[in-house]
Amino acid sequence: MRITHTVIGNRMMKSVQYNLEELAKAQERMSTGKRVNRPSDDPTATSQIMEIESGIDRNRQYIRNITDGLAWVYETDAALNDALGLLHKARELAVQASNDTYSPEDRQTIARQIEGIMDGMEQVANRQMGNKYIFAGNKTDTKPFNNGVFQINTSDPTFSENVKREIGRDEEVEVNAYVETTFENIFATLASLRDNLDANNTAGIEQNIGDLDNNIDAVLVHRVKIGSRTRHLEALKSQLEDQEVRLAAVKSSLQDSDIGRAAIDFTQQQIAYRAALSAGAKLMQMSLIDYLR
Repeated sequence: MRITHTVIGNRMMKSVQYNLEELAKAQERMSTGKRVNRPSDDPTATSQIMEIESGIDRNRQYIRNITDGLAWVYETDAALNDALGLLHKARELAVQASNDTYSPEDRQTIARQIEGIMDGMEQVANRQMGNKYIFAGNKTDTKPFNNGVFQINTSDPTFSENVKREIGRDEEVEVNAYVETTFENIFATLASLRDNLDANNTAGIEQNIGDLDNNIDAVLVHRVKIGSRTRHLEALKSQLEDQEVRLAAVKSSLQDSDIGRAAIDFTQQQIAYRAALSAGAKLMQMSLIDYLR
């Protein structure tokens, strides 16, 4: 088979083009810091990278959900703590008023203080996080209490006691405390205490002290539940953040290039490209001389 100058020239051009493409790839790896810049660079690694990126995206969404959920439980716990403070103050006043040395006028003065506590308790019961009511179940845009009465229609089929956040595949967690009955009982106790103080009814006041103890216990139960959810969410958030770091490391091992190695490859490809150009130039000179002869 006769190898013509045209065949040699075509082979030379293919060699130069190949080396130019390899040089461009080496330059891209060095400039981007990535070994895999497109699927064709490594189809298997690309598939693994895409799967890892999907996992990272899911993790980040769960972390965002948990962060939002933590804001809810923190605010809920703070509100319940405020409610406890008001209940303890009301109990302290009730104990004082049950003392036989207090006059009817003294008890009426304390009754006005209890009214102030009732106002404060309603503010707690209507606590908002941003523009959402935290004690309204899933009807977070509706003010739940007015004068101690729950305002939300619980028979509404769209109503739910719980506010939930997705924290994993097929896993949700409640981030609120549903306290309709608890707060209604609290308001009833405080109203009864106020009335007994105004009526100078010491027996009723003593009964109210026991009722306040029950109210305090009910709020503490809610705080224990919220505390347990808080610890669970904080631990899960930490786990997901650690998992994201590990996934990012695996992705880096598949996708990123060794900068030192990339620089060496780039230099080698430069040499190969220049050698191909030089060889091609010499071949063209020889072909021209042969033609002139």
